[in-house]
Amino acid sequence: MMLSTPKIFRIVFLLFIVCVFNGEVFSQENAKCFIKKIEYDKHNKTRRSTILREIEFAESDTLLVRNVPTLIEEAQKNLMNTLLFNFVTVEPIWNIDSTQLIVKIAVIEKWYVWPIPLLEIADLNFNSWWKDKDFSRLNYGMFLRWDNFTGRKDMLKVLLRFGNEDKLGLYYELPSFNKKQNFGVDIGISYAQKHEIAVESIDNELIYFRDDDVYVKESFSSFIRLTYRPKIHHKQHITIEYQDISIVDTLIPLYPSLTLNNLSKLKFLSLSYKYIVDYRDFILYPLSGYYFDIELTKMGLGMVQENGTDFLFIKSKFNYYWKLKDHWFYGAGLLTKFSNAKYQPYVLQRGLGYFNDFVRGYELYIMDGQHYGLFRSNLKYELLPKRIHNFKFIKNEKFSKVYYAIYLNLFFDLGYVKDRYNAILNPLVNEFQYGYGIGLDYVTYYDMIFRIEYSINRQNEKFLFFHVKAPF
Repeated sequence: MMLSTPKIFRIVFLLFIVCVFNGEVFSQENAKCFIKKIEYDKHNKTRRSTILREIEFAESDTLLVRNVPTLIEEAQKNLMNTLLFNFVTVEPIWNIDSTQLIVKIAVIEKWYVWPIPLLEIADLNFNSWWKDKDFSRLNYGMFLRWDNFTGRKDMLKVLLRFGNEDKLGLYYELPSFNKKQNFGVDIGISYAQKHEIAVESIDNELIYFRDDDVYVKESFSSFIRLTYRPKIHHKQHITIEYQDISIVDTLIPLYPSLTLNNLSKLKFLSLSYKYIVDYRDFILYPLSGYYFDIELTKMGLGMVQENGTDFLFIKSKFNYYWKLKDHWFYGAGLLTKFSNAKYQPYVLQRGLGYFNDFVRGYELYIMDGQHYGLFRSNLKYELLPKRIHNFKFIKNEKFSKVYYAIYLNLFFDLGYVKDRYNAILNPLVNEFQYGYGIGLDYVTYYDMIFRIEYSINRQNEKFLFFHVKAPF
């Protein structure tokens, strides 16, 4: 069948239109732009090189136009996650035909020097201290923290602490020291002495020995940590540490498991390697993204003390955070630790209940052991989205501009601790324990987080707890 001439022209014309349209779409999809300049206020304390290290593009780069919004958003998140700033704005300024852009970075830096009068509890957490309100278990003194010491995100810390534990410490963290800014170093040294020491656990509570006339424990520690950060979200640590721990002689016959081989002094080197991947949107209170780390530590290298400390453990953490829809968020995390079969002195043993590693609902207990697993989960509702307020009567913008947000959350935690030595005295170990409840979180500037939670544990105990860190 032959087509008439008008029909042929119409078909050709339609094909031409389709090709032109597809070409235009293809052209837009692959349109590129040139980064002419990255502007940053030179009057800020933070160095320009430190800022540029956190950005995944550079001056004179050519980018796909469609990728620019994502890169700008990521740059803003990365800069906030340095914890150097209260506010960060990264703004692209385009030329007329969108082929070139200037990226303008504006920050409000935090106040970096904090000579803080120190008043802290010596218990596991505020909740365990509040149970007895024992004021002899308080520490006091002075803590100097100087963030961004030279403008390179480095930090100097000096600790002068007295009370339940007398401690002197000096620490310095330098994230990068080479031209590529991918190698860093941390160093620290400290000396501490105490009139009181935890000697064992019974019914999953720490039992303390105290002597106000003598120091029952003295410890000296020094370490050096090398950091390798090849990419913004990937980091590796290698740490070597020396520890010298002395226990008063009279305690050893009473509590032989406190050390090992009847030694009143433990002197050893430890070596650890840690690998970290961090894609959280905000590391102090994440709502989206994920975090993973794995750490291998050898306690005792056989070079300092014969028949002394000698065991190995591996720890790993994986947390994932989702934005579900509208104001709803969900987060889940898994924390694990496994040790080899070598004996662990009680003075060095750590299970669940220390620092921020606990099943919610068991803040008043410890679960000592050599292996553990901890699952934590949160369903959050953004009760009050992030708000910004300016206090006009405060002239310094480092303090006058405040942000805050409030989240309502439901939580469920599940934990298990394996103990080879003292399970008969501590009924919570070698069995699964769980806790659940409801909480309210207040998040604001200067990394402050205040949480109040009502929790119920497996034993049907009900508690109201207060915390100052995100749960995971």
